Amino acid sequence: AIIGEFGPMHISITLWSLATLKMHDAPLIEQLSHAAVRNIGLFSQQHLSNTAWALAALAVLNEPLMYTISKASIALISTCDQQNLANTAWAYATLLLADDPLLEAVAAQAMRRAGDFAPQGVANLVWAFSKLHVYHAPLMDCMAGTALQPLDGPGWRDWHPQNLSNTLWAFAALVVCNQPLIDRVSCSAAATLHEFDPQALSSTVWALAALLVEDRPLFASVSRQALPKIGEFSPQSLSNTVWSCATCAVYEAPLFSAIAAQSCRKANEFDGQGLSNTTWSYALLHLRDDPLMDAMSEMAMLKLKEFTATQNVSNMVWSFATLSVDNFPLLNAFADNAVERIGEFTSQQIANTAWAFASLRKLDGPLSATIAARAVTLISAFEASGCPEDLLFGVDIRALGWAFSFAAVKDDILQRLLRRAHLSIGQALDRTRQAMPAVEIQGSLVVGLEGKPRITWECEVSGMAVLFKPPGWEVDNEISVATGSRLSQYLQIKYPASACVRDAKHCYGIIHRLDLPSSGLILVGTTYQGYYNLKWQLDTAQIAREYIVLCHGFASPLLQDIDAPVYHVAAGSAAEAALPARRSPARSTARAMPDLASLFKA
Repeated sequence: AIIGEFGPMHISITLWSLATLKMHDAPLIEQLSHAAVRNIGLFSQQHLSNTAWALAALAVLNEPLMYTISKASIALISTCDQQNLANTAWAYATLLLADDPLLEAVAAQAMRRAGDFAPQGVANLVWAFSKLHVYHAPLMDCMAGTALQPLDGPGWRDWHPQNLSNTLWAFAALVVCNQPLIDRVSCSAAATLHEFDPQALSSTVWALAALLVEDRPLFASVSRQALPKIGEFSPQSLSNTVWSCATCAVYEAPLFSAIAAQSCRKANEFDGQGLSNTTWSYALLHLRDDPLMDAMSEMAMLKLKEFTATQNVSNMVWSFATLSVDNFPLLNAFADNAVERIGEFTSQQIANTAWAFASLRKLDGPLSATIAARAVTLISAFEASGCPEDLLFGVDIRALGWAFSFAAVKDDILQRLLRRAHLSIGQALDRTRQAMPAVEIQGSLVVGLEGKPRITWECEVSGMAVLFKPPGWEVDNEISVATGSRLSQYLQIKYPASACVRDAKHCYGIIHRLDLPSSGLILVGTTYQGYYNLKWQLDTAQIAREYIVLCHGFASPLLQDIDAPVYHVAAGSAAEAALPARRSPARSTARAMPDLASLFKA
């Protein structure tokens, strides 16, 4: 009876008090909500904002009341100050209610009053739009401008750690790379990291990684601050932190060891995404931590139903294959899961899944047939246009081709479709990338010890050539720093109109490598179609490469097949300081030649 006499102020204050005290009195909240609906026309903007905030803080989703608050708030939006704007948006985002008319009204009023916003208001507002996946470009630009005030200004000193991390997270979640804001937040965060709690630390590095910002000094500082607090990290914070480091190729050994140990202790608290992301992070850096892999595997088996995203399924099996984790019961469970949900898999996901099971010698039976059927569906809908997405699709096609070839799964129809789609990418690139003007080489070509390279065979129609590489000439690409004469320069002079031999992303048309001191034949695509043709043949084992090797010791004439993984650790990689985890599948044939010692004795 008393609540029936409550006015707007009493209703909003009571709800606000319950939320502040974290008292979830369901009957009382329901009565107050009914009273709010009856009296909504008398509410001020402050009352509306407080009521919405309280319901969100109490995790009470009363859609009729929130709809009523939205309509009333829009009518009074011109009277709304910065705090009420931010709190209203925060409330709807927390309850995952994307009310477009309200959000548009809030954005318009926020831009009019941008100069009034306090740091917490900026952080809460951009966080709310990001949480609801609403990208409002003018608002984000306006709030970034508000945040970019002078570092010695009075307002900037009020940017607390949570505000900094939330603001950076919001821009990253919407994939908005505002470099001045990133630089400012990074600079300020570096000076105050000791005040950051575990969630703020993980959110900060997650945002940088999501925007592909490799701020190594900041990552190192976060690592130092995280170590003494690692026991306070939630499973999500652990997963986000290690994912961020791996994505930016940042390896801090003490941090990775601490995260692995803590993840083992809290493994039962991880959800499917956390299990997948954590395992993927260690695999990406080729770091095999057996206790961690055992813990992640055990929980994955128990929580298979929590792998709701197919990305998590493909990432998990890719990680096991990369680290050679032979947990066959779990792999069989993931295979069954993939068969049931194959229609949800993207081209990258089926390619990674096929690669993983082929690498582990498990691509057979229903799984291979299901993957093949899904691949046919995706390829049938593909039409090459020469856009960047085509190049990614080409990688997926080659991975599928390699997987079925390596696993010796014969499917002629699939192989023809894969090859045709792969070649169509090269043809589209030839159509869309025009012939280029003659290249200007700075200085003269340095001649190797055995002279210049030479073309030993070429076919202008197919766009393919065979090049002899003398010692001292280097097969270079977009990331290597040449220490010898560069083959790419020779090709650019030899084929001045070719766009392919100028394209670093396509390795200047060069299909494979030979070491600097060695000599031998190199396959080259002088057109994109030729490049994609040769690349397909190489990745599906249709090209045989023969080497003559001088060995020390006895080689049995019975040695004919070598089917064993090759250990590979990239120079400067995280794995150099760890176990040689990366084992690339490899298969070779061998033939023992005459024993030189016996020849000399004769």
